[in-house]
Amino acid sequence: MTAHEWCVRLRRAVQRGGVASDDARMTLRYLYSLLNTYRNTNIKYSTDFGKESTLLKYVEQDYGVRKLCEVDKAENPLYVWGCKVKKVCSVPTFLSLPQHRAITYVGIIDRALPFMYAEPTDIAVKRKTKIGTMFNFWYLRGGDIYVAPSDQLEDIEVIDIRGVFADPSEVDDRINPDFDVEGYTVDYPMLTSTEDEVVRFVLQELGLTIQTPTDLQNNARDDT
Repeated sequence: MTAHEWCVRLRRAVQRGGVASDDARMTLRYLYSLLNTYRNTNIKYSTDFGKESTLLKYVEQDYGVRKLCEVDKAENPLYVWGCKVKKVCSVPTFLSLPQHRAITYVGIIDRALPFMYAEPTDIAVKRKTKIGTMFNFWYLRGGDIYVAPSDQLEDIEVIDIRGVFADPSEVDDRINPDFDVEGYTVDYPMLTSTEDEVVRFVLQELGLTIQTPTDLQNNARDDT
């Protein structure tokens, strides 16, 4: 289901629970924030905080091909080692998982060549070896993704980024709790096996009777 469909059906359940239509909890945006919060919590626990990487693939999003910007030497901790660094600015917030596991791919477009994650100090050490100059690295700082390309790719201008993001709507404007545009929709990324649990948590947060996604669908066949 789309984010809008989830939120409309949750609102129907809230209405049936006796919550007044002018209650602040009835807004689709508020319901979306709850849906997103508990989706994220479930992803963390269902994937053992990202260790089950195969499950993350079901909720990852493609942030697309992003232009790389040159980095001033004052911003480049690798400058003294002669390493060129570029960055993608203001990447949407990834789901908080240890060891940056929510970032599932950084590299050449179409998954043609993944870059390796490494801290700047580690990159500097690796660059001192001949084989180390052949690898492409990336690291995260303050919401920006930095890449240290190999000599062969020093002129690279774009990279592809994929991952599990804290708010899917920040990555794809088709994910909108307020409305769906016919012919321009996409399913809200949620692990199918956790849908019942996410719905239960949302309704419990609102102090309502537990219902499952099946109940929501049966109770809202006339939703548009």
